[in-house]
Amino acid sequence: MEGEFAKLLEDSFRRLKQEVITGTVVKVTDREAFIDFGWKSEGVVSLKELGYKPKVGEKIDVCVVEPETEEGYALLSVNCARSIKEWERIASEIEKKGIVKGRIRQRVRGGYKVQLEDGLTVFLPMSQVDIMPVTKPDDWLDKEIEAKVLSVDRKRRSIVISRRRLLEEKRAKMRKETLKRLKEGDVVEGTVKNVVDFGIFVDVDGVDGLVHKSD
Repeated sequence: MEGEFAKLLEDSFRRLKQEVITGTVVKVTDREAFIDFGWKSEGVVSLKELGYKPKVGEKIDVCVVEPETEEGYALLSVNCARSIKEWERIASEIEKKGIVKGRIRQRVRGGYKVQLEDGLTVFLPMSQVDIMPVTKPDDWLDKEIEAKVLSVDRKRRSIVISRRRLLEEKRAKMRKETLKRLKEGDVVEGTVKNVVDFGIFVDVDGVDGLVHKSD
């Protein structure tokens, strides 16, 4: 029974640590503000971190850093709450735009960390870097890219992007426009994509064409 209660407290604290909680100032000393935030005990935040001396009854956004100190209070942070709110604000903007620009900064397991223009770090899976498989992963480091937002996980504060998806969408749009424009007998320029026994495959503005070896 005691073990179950401890687990409930631990789970509850884990949730609180990831959330912004609005608490009420109940006492202020020369160094700290004591805040009631609906926990089993009051929380404390330093005035140095807060940046000013609040009044009793004032509402303050905080997050929990430690569930209980030696003095029996929860240790709270306003900087953590500000950081979470800023992440939420940027994530909402990114979600609306759908397209982001950034620089590939670091290789990690399964992909890369990409720093966006607004400073947020997101994840680019290796399979989403390019239409073709990546054979030299280090060559992509420090490259500026444009990519599509695949997912925003607010619980884990994680954003996944895909350059490949954006390229595929652009290619599909180009292909559609090219097919509308092309007529039999048109002379066009293309890029050789592949050479096979029976001819060559050529890319003409997103449309794959075959030039038979007899031609």
